Amino acid sequence: MIIVTIFELGYNAYLSQSTFFYADAYKFRDATISVKRVTDSIRDNTETKFYRIGSSFSYSKTAPTLLSYPGLSSFSSSLERSTMDLFSYLGDVGVNAATQYANGTALTDALYGVRYYMDIKEYTQEEVENNPQKMYFTRHSKRFDLAEYYTNAVYEDGRYIVYENPNVFSIAFGTNTLVQNIKFGFNNPVANQNIILNSMAGDTKDQVGYFQTFGFSGFETQNMEETTNDKGEIIYNRIDKNQPGIIRYKIIPKSSYTYYFLTPYLLNQAEGKLSILLNNKWLTNQKSFSQRQLWQLTSNTEGQETVLELRYSMDNVSLNGAGLVRADNDAIKRVLAERLEQNMTVTEWSNTCVKGVVNITDDSSIMMTTIPYSKGWTVKVDGKAVMTKKAWNSLLSFPISAGKHTIEISFFPQGLFIGAMLSLVFLGVVIGLYYKD
Repeated sequence: MIIVTIFELGYNAYLSQSTFFYADAYKFRDATISVKRVTDSIRDNTETKFYRIGSSFSYSKTAPTLLSYPGLSSFSSSLERSTMDLFSYLGDVGVNAATQYANGTALTDALYGVRYYMDIKEYTQEEVENNPQKMYFTRHSKRFDLAEYYTNAVYEDGRYIVYENPNVFSIAFGTNTLVQNIKFGFNNPVANQNIILNSMAGDTKDQVGYFQTFGFSGFETQNMEETTNDKGEIIYNRIDKNQPGIIRYKIIPKSSYTYYFLTPYLLNQAEGKLSILLNNKWLTNQKSFSQRQLWQLTSNTEGQETVLELRYSMDNVSLNGAGLVRADNDAIKRVLAERLEQNMTVTEWSNTCVKGVVNITDDSSIMMTTIPYSKGWTVKVDGKAVMTKKAWNSLLSFPISAGKHTIEISFFPQGLFIGAMLSLVFLGVVIGLYYKD
């Protein structure tokens, strides 16, 4: 019986682990050591107290926790639904108890305080074959605008390079009640990012299109026929069911700005049945099937053709909602520069406490933070407690006034004290019963 039990438990453990396709121990060791060397270098050499690190790759969504660096990717059964929704509302990945900062824009970089961005260097198949114990990452996103925003290379070795964007917020910045009271729309990252920027600028009537939708320069299909379904919607079916159906979008930018692909509404129907190429190279962007995403296509390529190719191994393909989006980089920079003047300077921080100073020089009346809201947070301005409010159904915010202020944001879990007292009471009861018997 013991032998049978050991065999059964061991075999079940093997089956449960092997289906996750974990990297072997050598590759895991290389992945952790090589990337931790990078993040530790950032920590040791940065001149900024608070920062977050974005990256074009990761071993897993738990990499920031595993390697002890401030990142934006997370995977936890206790992750707040509102945090995942915020990522999705702005065109990124927030689903299945996880977040992944994969599709950043100039706005979200600044908003989330992504001061550093890690990228992998290109490698050859020969390098992979000659170094079987090394982890060669695949990109989950491709940023073509790094040269414009992440202007300083602060770390480089044979495999990784890190860029710095000095024009991002810390963990809090001064703004107005328009920003605090924003309600996001579902499945519309373009409108959601526009409303943030317009609210930051104080525009209530003359809305500026910081992100604008445009028509594609060209559209082609291969092994696809266009038809209409019962709802009157255009769909595409493959002519030869044994071959993929191909749809090509062509873009010839008329400016040096950054361009994005706004994914279709029903991209989730193509899960596992869609491959994507950008300029004849596989686009390995992390795909979300909760809300529409913004995939960066090109930047600073005025007059040069970019081709996005979608290969479907299915029928009833709907492209409803797919679009080309252009970011007005100059206008976005102007808005962010104004908010940066009201940025809080962090002097010290830990997982449960943030201290800093701010000098409000305009009519800002609200401090917006990128701290997930919880009733356990307490905020003191100049030593006096102030009321907090949930903004965007996700983030912590609090009132502020003009002038110089010291700020302390601290966290104490709700119910911890009561829970500890109850535990002590019941422990006392158990001990009393023990001695009574």
